[in-house]
Amino acid sequence: MTIYTFDWVMLGMDMIGKQLGNVYLHPEEQRYKKIKLQNKVGQQCVNYLKGTQEYFEAIGFQETMLPVPSWDDSPPPLPQSSIV
Repeated sequence: MTIYTFDWVMLGMDMIGKQLGNVYLHPEEQRYKKIKLQNKVGQQCVNYLKGTQEYFEAIGFQETMLPVPSWDDSPPPLPQSSIV
């Protein structure tokens, strides 16, 4: 059984409000219509709080796998300032 603290619930509700507010204020922007579940906010709010993922699906979000850009055979070169 998972016990949710008030702080975690408030953080999750704040994230949901921000996400939906961004979609409402910027309906043409595709970046606001995505929640990356592997990033910190996605893990803490959507994956942690029970029912959040179902809520987003009920209001029209869909879980999909995003394509990873290919590097052909080798990764792109590092910028000169990153080479040690």
